[in-house]
Amino acid sequence: MNHLPSGNIPGGDNDIATHVVTAILYGADACFVFDREVSSDEDKNTIEGEVQVAYQKLQAVVSVDANADLNMNDNQKTAVKKFTCTFYGDFQLPSNPTSFEDALKVFADLPKLLEENQELAVPLRVWLYPLDKLHSSPSKLQKDISMDLIIAIESVFESLNTTEMKCSDLLKDSPALKFAKFHAKILKMNENCCTYKLRLMKKLGSLLPNIRGDVTKETALNDLLHKHDDSPFRANDLTEWVKDTERESEIIKIVLRQLEEYGAEVVVNLELILMDLKVGNLEMEDNPGSCILLYENGCDEAICFSPPSKPDCPITKEVKGQNVVLKVPPSCPATVELRLLYKLKQDSVWTSKPVLKDQDTVTLTDLREETEYEIKLAAVGKLNYTVDSEVIRVNTEVGSSMKKISADK
Repeated sequence: MNHLPSGNIPGGDNDIATHVVTAILYGADACFVFDREVSSDEDKNTIEGEVQVAYQKLQAVVSVDANADLNMNDNQKTAVKKFTCTFYGDFQLPSNPTSFEDALKVFADLPKLLEENQELAVPLRVWLYPLDKLHSSPSKLQKDISMDLIIAIESVFESLNTTEMKCSDLLKDSPALKFAKFHAKILKMNENCCTYKLRLMKKLGSLLPNIRGDVTKETALNDLLHKHDDSPFRANDLTEWVKDTERESEIIKIVLRQLEEYGAEVVVNLELILMDLKVGNLEMEDNPGSCILLYENGCDEAICFSPPSKPDCPITKEVKGQNVVLKVPPSCPATVELRLLYKLKQDSVWTSKPVLKDQDTVTLTDLREETEYEIKLAAVGKLNYTVDSEVIRVNTEVGSSMKKISADK
């Protein structure tokens, strides 16, 4: 450092530089990303074994010189045949590797590629020396951020990144691929996490330099973390959402397997099986207007299903001691069966008494004396479709005197 001036350094007073470069290491980086699609019915131990075989082969090529054996035996070829490769790096290759075998060849040729094209090397590492050590001018205050806050910030981004990764895995699984709503739910969460993370990074990008320069207090970073803890993207909520969604995905997988066992198939694209419904919109001459079509017992011909209308309330004719005589109004044509329901006012379970066809009165006997009962009619239609009337209340009496009362509707 003796050849550097000890006096005034150009730009030293106007914050245009803080360090001087003393050394540069040139070279080139190469990054190989290997992917393998895994189906839900594959054995995890088998997959782990294949990954281990691939790793050992790569390790052998990297640790040995360029004369390393690139050939693979049958077991190794079987293990790596499902792997695909994506290359990232500073090397200009004739063609990027796409398979595991291609990656092995590129591994072996990397040293030669850099020797032949040294002008393509890029800076990999730079050594810096602080300018404030070269002259006596006072250095500006650079405030350190507490380690607890740094760890808290890292934890926030780790939680968001993990959620995005989990969403990406769920989107590739069979439940999301076959059910559009489930797919949309996961995709929405993935997009929300990405948007929230970008906004948080932008806030930190403007906040951290101000804290380091002592322009803003460190409490501002605490406030930002507190706001995050009050948001829907806090770690506990994201973890719970991921667990629930993974559990839902597993349940759907079980249902899909059961459907496949019975020969059923989930069709993702309905356009493949549905015709233009406008062609099939034919008017029913026997039932003009709108109606509910009912196919009974697997018949091809449909009938118009009419639910029963709400019946009128039963009418109390007389109360004699523990007996109550009720008049039953006529039912509509869609009613298959008419039932009289009654219970004590404080009970929750109804007692049912059938009303015979053409029967206009029903007598309830052996009721509890001096007790209030609730009574109603139930019209039962096809498919056990039931409609209840309004409830009336009747008080039983003591003794045998006849008394005419009115119902409290």
